[in-house]
Amino acid sequence: MKKITAVLCTFTLLCSISACGVERPDLEIAAKEQADGSADNLKKFEIKDSNVTTDLSDKFHIKAVISGNDVSKASSYELTNFKMSEDQVANLFFPGGGFKREDFSSGAAEYTKEKETLDVHFVDMSSMAIMSSPNITYYLDKGKEYGGIINYCWAEDKPSDADQEKAVDLVKDKLDKLGLEYGDLKISKVSHDTMNGYYIQAAKWIQELKEEAESSDTGDTSYDALLYSQGYYQDLDENFQFTAEDDCYVINGYLQQKGIPVVDHGFQTVNIRAAVSSRGIEYLFVDNLYSAENEYGGASVVPVEKAADALFKAYGSSAIKDKSEITVDKISLSYQKDYSYGESVFNSKTFIVPVWTVSYHIDDEDSMSRSCNVSAADGNLMDNADTLFLSEPVLSN
Repeated sequence: MKKITAVLCTFTLLCSISACGVERPDLEIAAKEQADGSADNLKKFEIKDSNVTTDLSDKFHIKAVISGNDVSKASSYELTNFKMSEDQVANLFFPGGGFKREDFSSGAAEYTKEKETLDVHFVDMSSMAIMSSPNITYYLDKGKEYGGIINYCWAEDKPSDADQEKAVDLVKDKLDKLGLEYGDLKISKVSHDTMNGYYIQAAKWIQELKEEAESSDTGDTSYDALLYSQGYYQDLDENFQFTAEDDCYVINGYLQQKGIPVVDHGFQTVNIRAAVSSRGIEYLFVDNLYSAENEYGGASVVPVEKAADALFKAYGSSAIKDKSEITVDKISLSYQKDYSYGESVFNSKTFIVPVWTVSYHIDDEDSMSRSCNVSAADGNLMDNADTLFLSEPVLSN
């Protein structure tokens, strides 16, 4: 079963191709070369309960949640294959054995046992390998339908009662058995009526992709239609309806490496997605299943003020300076994925480097949250400054 979640924010992935051929940075050298004493001139933040409220100018405001400001040094790592084999993962999900395994040419292994299915996709051998990362998907007999709506449902709250704690604990049990490091899991209750509304949207969208893919014989299609033709989206029955017994809790979370969350292609993409009903876990998707063991350099982390200053300077040189107001609402220390490629994507290497991820809005009516990355080693902006304040945001690379 292919996973609709496997290509969330797929255009973001395309933007990452500009990273091809990069060399692994030596953070200690970079920090030394870039040190210019400018940090002494930064406006210092007063951080209270992980929050900052201050202004850098009349039109540049910071009302932000700050995380990672207590980290003084961070290393970079080359990511390696997940430490477990496909069969070892299957034995964790089906401890009594008795499952069947089927291998696919794409590199995925599918395990089934009665109403349960587990897809393990550690090595992507398809033509879209550049777009994927190691992942697993576990689901019951309605997994396709839950998978169809999981990206439309956002979990925003901490568990607040015994039922929510139990649902979160079911997901934690799977993650802990896999030996994964993750942050707080958020949860929200979703009714079957709401789920049906999302399902109609998902089914209609996939049908449109199918028609586009089938009607083109020149290859001139949208990117998502191309993904559909490659099997990355699964057809949904437009007549399907969730019922009251399908009401569920949606649970979201982020994987971490060495205590720091990992952003994928410039965005802190949710890489733990689950739906838990009265039957238990209906659907669980976990992406970016790497091991970070090969360390290659470390450096002192530049102060959080320098990350805000990098965006502030870009704003000062932009066309919207003094015309639009900027509000920064989140600054977090993260690991940014990066790549270097050999002769093909199949012998590429994946790295993570520490960055400050700065989230912001332009004017009050801008509902789209934007973000940019600033190197945590030297404080330099890692994105194209010319694209940060366009009327239509360009996804970070």
